[in-house]
Amino acid sequence: MAVIKLADEELQSLQQIQSNNQAIVREFGQIALAELDLDKRRENAETFLENLRKAEADTAKALEDKYGRGNINMETGEFISEDPIPTGAPDVSLPKLEKEEPVKETKPTKKTLKK
Repeated sequence: MAVIKLADEELQSLQQIQSNNQAIVREFGQIALAELDLDKRRENAETFLENLRKAEADTAKALEDKYGRGNINMETGEFISEDPIPTGAPDVSLPKLEKEEPVKETKPTKKTLKK
């Protein structure tokens, strides 16, 4: 077996390739770790969004149950009803309408005619 010494340029070129290979392996490892972190961040954001949407729906339902359908001016805190009378307002009550009995027509009798 013959041993031949490489030129300095050739050895430096191989060492550079080896160094670049190690650097790219580290880079891919860091990318994989970053992807794991991003996946976890995405999961956390999705959970937060689900909770936010549920809170929004629950709040909207509670307000609609209390005040009826309408809009809220976020600057003034005023509720603007879409209904003529807020259906859920606690201090609003509609009067009861009593059913009227039809008036019976009576025919005059001999007694009523004499008077």
